[in-house]
Amino acid sequence: MTQPLIDRESAAPRGVVPVGSESRDRRRASAFSVTLQRVAVVAIVVILCVAIFLPLLRLFTTGFAPEGLFSLDAVRDVFGARWFPDALRNTVIVVGCSSAAAVVIAALLAWANERTDAAMGWFGQILPLIPLVVPGMVLATGWVMLGAPRVGLLQRQVERYPLLDAIIPDLHSTPGLIFVMTLTLVPFPFLILQNALRNVDPALEEASIVAGAGIRRTVWRISLPAVKHAILGGALLAVIVGIAEYSVPLIIGTPARLDILSVHTVRFVTASYPAQLGEGSVMGLFMLFVTGSLWLIYFKVSKGGRFSQIGGKAAKASLMKLGWAKWLVRAVMMCFFLCSAVLPLFALVLVALQPYWTPDIDAASLGFSNFQQVLQSENLGGAIVNSAIYATIGATIAVLVVGLLTTSVSIRRSRFAEVGLGVMKIPAAISSVVLAIGFVMAFYGAPFHLGGTMVLLIGAYIINYLPYASILAESAVAQVRRELLESSSVAGASEWRTRVKIVTPLALPGFIAAFALLFAMMAGEATMSRVLAQPGTQVAGFAILQTYEVGSFSQLAVMGTLIAALILSVVASLLWVSRLLRRRW
Repeated sequence: MTQPLIDRESAAPRGVVPVGSESRDRRRASAFSVTLQRVAVVAIVVILCVAIFLPLLRLFTTGFAPEGLFSLDAVRDVFGARWFPDALRNTVIVVGCSSAAAVVIAALLAWANERTDAAMGWFGQILPLIPLVVPGMVLATGWVMLGAPRVGLLQRQVERYPLLDAIIPDLHSTPGLIFVMTLTLVPFPFLILQNALRNVDPALEEASIVAGAGIRRTVWRISLPAVKHAILGGALLAVIVGIAEYSVPLIIGTPARLDILSVHTVRFVTASYPAQLGEGSVMGLFMLFVTGSLWLIYFKVSKGGRFSQIGGKAAKASLMKLGWAKWLVRAVMMCFFLCSAVLPLFALVLVALQPYWTPDIDAASLGFSNFQQVLQSENLGGAIVNSAIYATIGATIAVLVVGLLTTSVSIRRSRFAEVGLGVMKIPAAISSVVLAIGFVMAFYGAPFHLGGTMVLLIGAYIINYLPYASILAESAVAQVRRELLESSSVAGASEWRTRVKIVTPLALPGFIAAFALLFAMMAGEATMSRVLAQPGTQVAGFAILQTYEVGSFSQLAVMGTLIAALILSVVASLLWVSRLLRRRW
């Protein structure tokens, strides 16, 4: 009688997993992991579409059909108002001049760092980015402490010299507002211009100098034409950020009755009872139309223009020798550092230590009583704690989302992930004021009922700053060579294992840098916080603006000092960790 064939798996010794069974289990686990990741990617893309397009849709319906019927009443109320022409003119002058000045300064700093011997190493690389770490509201508050008439620490010294006092304009004026706005806008074109100059082949510049053209002629005929598209992109980004800026025009411009469109837009929603949602929606749509038109112009010019192209892997550029001009360029860089960080932060700390704001400094009267009052206050101290918590949660979620999408594109060329990366860049063309008002219309009431909750505030932060996170994450993942991913696949590693063991460790320094940037921007955010925060969920930006409106300048200085110290300490620690990881890998 023939013995039946014994199943290999049943014949295996007890406690030993058969090879075939283990292989099938791995394949099932891998298939489940891939399915789960695809579901997560699809869910993220759907949530992004809802969070971006629903607020825009609600802006249209609220502005033009507030009660379900088409109406132009809100449009007439806005564009027919007596204040609109002046606010529009102020916006064009302030945003236009500050954006142009920011592009010039950013181009000089980027060129000095990437192409000349005036570069100052890592300090020169992070110097133009300081205004991203020092929030605009803190920078503006510091300059109020410095330049306010009669009581400003620096203004009191200037008034001792009549000639200087006659030449230097008041801080609370159009030139003063342009000056502070310029400082806050410099990082945005700098990031674009620095990357462009770094990637352009330096052979043409070197050939021009060897031919005897000189540095000035080389810059005008070679360097600048090679980055025309980056200059246009940087200027556009500066204009979009400038149009949305609220805290700087409020703090610097309000005493001079110098209002711009963003200030009026926020007032429609926050300073009116009941809130003028229709008028706020119309203003938001107008600002969206302006920024959208600028993007279209940029794309048309970029597509049709003739720009210098990167001709392959550029060799390491030999630095231009500036001679005595090197010290002049470095002096400009240090002046920017003083104006954007040292002077305003010094003024904040000094006023915070004084019992009351005075330009007469008495070392014996300095103390920490103002700090104790703020930290013991449930509203003010709690606002700083909320900012730290919300920024940590928001930055973590944003980095995880962009990390999943960027690694999915890198590992398996996921079309859906590519769509998600494209969708999350849309808020870059939408000012934060418009997005905040759209969130109010879409999610404040039914059916979501998120008004006054931390979910609404954190969600708005994430959507607003996702474009910055995606750019940094894509750059980090792009540094992982394709050969490593192919070797992992040939070795039989699953997609999840490749992501965890190869891509994530190599891209981790970039992810940490993205988290640091998002934490700084979210913790110091003021515009969206002013629209969306409530007394139970108030954050530092909301509390600082309210303190300014009340006129408690000692507490204002303490709040600015604490939030700046929080952001600087967290960012410095994270960048130090990121640098250690880069050396390790």
